[in-house]
Amino acid sequence: MEGGDGHARVYVAFDILYRLLSLVLGYDVQYVRNFTDIDDKIIARANEGNEDPLELAGRFIEEFRKASGKADLRRDL
Repeated sequence: MEGGDGHARVYVAFDILYRLLSLVLGYDVQYVRNFTDIDDKIIARANEGNEDPLELAGRFIEEFRKASGKADLRRDL
């Protein structure tokens, strides 16, 4: 994941917790993840690359989903 191991660790930890609670212990778990589309950092980076902020955010989201799949994380629960 582009954010590095620190960010990946958070996603892996919550994925493990979700699987433990739902698959092992049988709880009905609603696991919600969200993406913050636009913030000042995304706007600044998009401006540097002469890119639309929404397109840049969309690309980051797609990269996250690809990396999540490689890590075998639950997707879009």
